Amino acid sequence: MALSANVVQDLGASRVVKKITCTGFGTTGEATGFVLPADCVVTACWIDVTTVETTGSTKTIDIGISADDDEFAAGLSVAAAVQLNSGISFPLFAEGGEEVYVNSNANALTKAVVDVFIEYIEQ
Repeated sequence: MALSANVVQDLGASRVVKKITCTGFGTTGEATGFVLPADCVVTACWIDVTTVETTGSTKTIDIGISADDDEFAAGLSVAAAVQLNSGISFPLFAEGGEEVYVNSNANALTKAVVDVFIEYIEQ
C-alpha cells in the first residue's frame, strides 16, 4: 500500500499544560474547579510540592476525575518538596466536561501546597 500526501490532514490540535494550585486538602476528593475540555487526550500529569505536609499519617494524594479520582496519578507523596511524575501510562482519552479532582486518601492535609500539572491535547 502506498501512502499519499493528499490524505494527511492538520487536525488543528494544540498541546496545553494546566497548572492547578491546591491547598487545604480535606478527607475526600476535592474538586479543583478545572474542567477538562471535550474530547481531549491527557498526555501527562505531575506535581510540584512547594510546601510539604507535616501533619497526618499518610501524606499522599491522588489526581483524577470524580468517577475515578486516581485516574491520572495515585499515591504521590507530599511529604517532601519535590516534583513527581504520576507513573501512569498515558495517553488517556477523556470525554471532557469532567472536573479534575484531588484526593488526600482519607487524611486531612492542612499544610501542603501542591501545584498539579495536567498536560493534554485538544482540538
